[in-house]
Amino acid sequence: MDIKADILKDALLQFVKLSDESPFSDISKYLHEKNEEIKQLKNKKQKLKEEIQTIVKEKIAYEEKVRSSLKNARTTLVNIDIFVNTRDELESYGIHVEDIDKFARCLQGIRNYSNYDPFKVIQKFSDLKILENEIESKQKIKNDFQIDIKKLEEIKLDYETRLNLKYMKLKNLEELEGIKFDIQDLKKLKAILIEISSEHNVNFEQTKMQFFELLESYGTRIALEKENNRLLQLVNILENQSKARDKNYIIKN
Repeated sequence: MDIKADILKDALLQFVKLSDESPFSDISKYLHEKNEEIKQLKNKKQKLKEEIQTIVKEKIAYEEKVRSSLKNARTTLVNIDIFVNTRDELESYGIHVEDIDKFARCLQGIRNYSNYDPFKVIQKFSDLKILENEIESKQKIKNDFQIDIKKLEEIKLDYETRLNLKYMKLKNLEELEGIKFDIQDLKKLKAILIEISSEHNVNFEQTKMQFFELLESYGTRIALEKENNRLLQLVNILENQSKARDKNYIIKN
């Protein structure tokens, strides 16, 4: 059967040992049970092997996650260091964290304009400084002109007021001349009023006011006399008409 002697010897020893533990009639059952145990052990071994593989995979995944976390942590720490250093550097130039957005836009403008060429930037800001000085100078000139314009407008208003007064005086003189009352007559009238004021020891303004009141009352008197004359004429007309009717009545009768 091509069985080697040492294998056969071991098998016989195991068989003798087995026959000592169980009756010969139960050997088949015993072997069946042992085979079942072996199968269960193999199954358990396979499960353990699978669990080990799962654990190994989980370990690898966990180690990868830990490495990624450490890498991210190192990256975060590096970024924090960069941020802190950048913040400290900017604040040393008076640029606070709140102004970083403005600073970034400023740098973007510099890059777009000169591609970070410092000479172009210096030239640009030099031109801006000159322009700002010119604007400030022009603004000062503008303010001076506005002040001058305001003064001229005040002078213009004063001249217009004085011109209106002159025009009113001229208009009044023309009206007086229209009634044959010229400047000489006005002077005579003034001299008379002054003389009256002196004689009666009265203020000139009061004398002048009373004079014009008398003129107004005189004008009213003339108007009343004219109205009275008109009424008298109307009465005469009515009387004549009445006499004429009476005469005609007498003739008819």
